[in-house]
Amino acid sequence: MKTAKNSKKMKIILKKSDKKLGQIGDIAFVNKGYARYFLFPNRFAILATPANIKSVEKQKDELLKEDDNAKQIARKVQDNIENVKVDIIRASGDSGALYGSVTARDLSAFFADKGLDIPPSIIMIKEPIKAVGVFQAIIKLHSDVEMNVKIYIASFQNDIILLRKNPFALQKTNLEESRADTSSTVSKDEVEVDCEEKIEVENSSDETVKVDNKTAESVGETGADESESSEDKMTVEESK
Repeated sequence: MKTAKNSKKMKIILKKSDKKLGQIGDIAFVNKGYARYFLFPNRFAILATPANIKSVEKQKDELLKEDDNAKQIARKVQDNIENVKVDIIRASGDSGALYGSVTARDLSAFFADKGLDIPPSIIMIKEPIKAVGVFQAIIKLHSDVEMNVKIYIASFQNDIILLRKNPFALQKTNLEESRADTSSTVSKDEVEVDCEEKIEVENSSDETVKVDNKTAESVGETGADESESSEDKMTVEESK
């Protein structure tokens, strides 16, 4: 059992300090996949063969200086990343599922467009992102310099704005409500203009009614005068 367990591990020697594994020159046992896909590509460590162990011991002072310089550079890169809004626009279906996924490689390409060299191997996400929303990634710039980055993914720029106000805004029910609120928002000036127009219409209607009433009264008075003159004519004719 012990042999089977050790067969999954690899003996390495560190060329860069690591919080969990140790300092430069330390020997550690790590999972083979972790060594092959992270430690070796990023020059954190090499296989702990007798020749490599001697080589690291000879270069230890030089490696320490390089590590200190790398740490200073990493802090500057961290400052630059903090000034970048990681907004990614991707096509998605009505359910919010992306047509494809967003991976560490995509994030590396995004930063490259911003002039930042962030290799995919130092970007940690739990799994490829397959939906719109807000997600977290860890960027390991140095053994002593790690940072969390928020990733905003949506199909439209306006939806990115909604996400920044509410990380759950693009869930189907919330999205419909958010968009409805946005579309139904009317400015105070518009309301005042509408009220003024309604008042004008009502006033004009009142004036029309008044005019119509006056016209009716005039017609009534004219009719009364005509009937009175007809009665006078009849009285004159009878007297004759």
